[in-house]
Amino acid sequence: TETLKFQYTVEAGDTDHDGISIGPNALVGAVLDGSGDPVDLTLPAKPANASHKVSAELRLYPLALTLVVGQVQTINLAELLLEMDVTYRGDFEWASDDPGVATAVLSDRMLTITSVLEGTATIAVKAMDAAIYLFFGVTVETSAAETAVLEDAMAAVGRGLLASAGSTIGERLETTDANSSDVWGGRGMAPVSVAVSPGWSALDGADHWGSPFGYGSGKDDPYLQASMEYTPAQLLRGARFEMPLRGFGSAVGSWAVWGAGDWHAFEGEPGDGLYDGSLTSAYLGVDARGDGWVAGGSISRAVADASYEYGGAAGGKGRLETELDVIHPYVQWAFHDRGKMWAILGFGTGEATAEREGQEVASEPGDLSMRMGLGGMRYSFGRLAGLDLAVRGDAGFAQLTTDEGPRAVQGLAVNVQRLRIGAEASLPMGLGGIPISPFIDVAGRYDGGDGATGGGVELAGGFRYQGSAVSLEVKGRALAMHADESYSERGVKATLVVGPDGRRGLRLMLSPRWGGAADAMDIFSYRGHPFAGAVRRENGGWGLGTRVSYGFDLWRRPGTIMPFGEVDLSREAYRRARLGISYELASAILGLPHRLEISGESVESDRHGTVLRFLLTGQAQF
Repeated sequence: TETLKFQYTVEAGDTDHDGISIGPNALVGAVLDGSGDPVDLTLPAKPANASHKVSAELRLYPLALTLVVGQVQTINLAELLLEMDVTYRGDFEWASDDPGVATAVLSDRMLTITSVLEGTATIAVKAMDAAIYLFFGVTVETSAAETAVLEDAMAAVGRGLLASAGSTIGERLETTDANSSDVWGGRGMAPVSVAVSPGWSALDGADHWGSPFGYGSGKDDPYLQASMEYTPAQLLRGARFEMPLRGFGSAVGSWAVWGAGDWHAFEGEPGDGLYDGSLTSAYLGVDARGDGWVAGGSISRAVADASYEYGGAAGGKGRLETELDVIHPYVQWAFHDRGKMWAILGFGTGEATAEREGQEVASEPGDLSMRMGLGGMRYSFGRLAGLDLAVRGDAGFAQLTTDEGPRAVQGLAVNVQRLRIGAEASLPMGLGGIPISPFIDVAGRYDGGDGATGGGVELAGGFRYQGSAVSLEVKGRALAMHADESYSERGVKATLVVGPDGRRGLRLMLSPRWGGAADAMDIFSYRGHPFAGAVRRENGGWGLGTRVSYGFDLWRRPGTIMPFGEVDLSREAYRRARLGISYELASAILGLPHRLEISGESVESDRHGTVLRFLLTGQAQF
């Protein structure tokens, strides 16, 4: 043929706004004639032809779509493009930039979008053989029905925290007595003590005896001879002047350590949802008691677990889990011989998580914070007809909030209030010589704020054991009736208090002092010893010591046995840790206590290393 035709098919994305043009000699390659000879490919240039413009640009159609978690949306793409007056050819293909939030299935031009988890995703749909793209911007939200049931369940957790704190800490404060227990043989403990100590030490693998009084074995030992010569100043450096912090003003306070466990169950049916769960709390507290007052604090761990269901456009099931670490400062004071008032604060942080049934992608937890305030009072009428009767009441609030975010448990804020007033009757009795007081408690209650609100009646009962150094209370409680008939509560708690009783029981001591520890006598005072001055140099100035002990009487013998542990810190990087056992006995002559101790200790100094010692200590109180 004398004519050759070159053809190009315009594809998606090709554009030529001023018309097609051909440059000079645009043909590149080889063309042969019938004889096999090359043809001359010289061609003139063709300028842009406005009649042959190309405008096959991409056509983008952004579309917004809002779904709730679990909702399924089906779209007929053919009908959608027809409504949009868009012409297309061929089939479609799709892609999602975040299948963890939303995914899609395409079948016979039917696009089915399924929401998976809160968030945003873009699903792009392309019409094959046409430059047409549909962009579905999908926003997935928590359904209003699920949010409602989660808020109600969270409010129930808040009410459980109020009930737990009121039942555990509040009732602990109502039943404390202010009798001092820092006594020795029935006498008030003197605020100042003085002691001196001979001892034995292990240094560099060698054993050496020493005594500030010059007695002991091995008088030819140069270590012992050096330690036998003491001046009054050296003896003073080896003495302890100690003032325990046990009270304020004229009141001699006493310490007690207590622990408690509380289990609280709740359930409700808000709207077209329901929840059923429990809250478990563990407490550890310490407080000081004086004449008409109690002050202290506790730390607690509160874990709640609740299953829930919700209806609506995309109903489902799930589980709400919360964890809180809480600090509770508290105080109680007596306003009458028979009346007490108390106040409790609570500050907690933790996490909240909502896990939906059948959801493969795990929901991210939300940061959870809690604030609480609770105050109450108790007034005892004394004993009537063999029963101890009292009235009590409390009022408080709790606030739970989670940080902002797209997830189900994020951005929640619930506030609950509670008011209670009721009466208690207890029957002091002995069971096999054990002092036990069973009791019952009836209270009216009003709940405000979020979640289940309205009035109700609480019933409670249990028993108390009050020993000389240990007390135990076990109590069960239930919400007998409530204005919201679908809401219910029940719980049980146990509180164990360990406090000192004279020299018996648990005792805690915080001791600032001037001078050295009495049992840190410097038996290395001569210059030639490698540890010369290791202890002595730390004996001057101020120091701070802590002591924990537990005393118990000998069977049919006078005196008290007391295992103990001590930690002592002083200036110049001095540290001392000591474990031992003591025997305490009040003097028959002066009526003052004296003590013998056997102990082992480690004395560390950054400057002089470590000294390990075995001590026999004598101490008297003045």
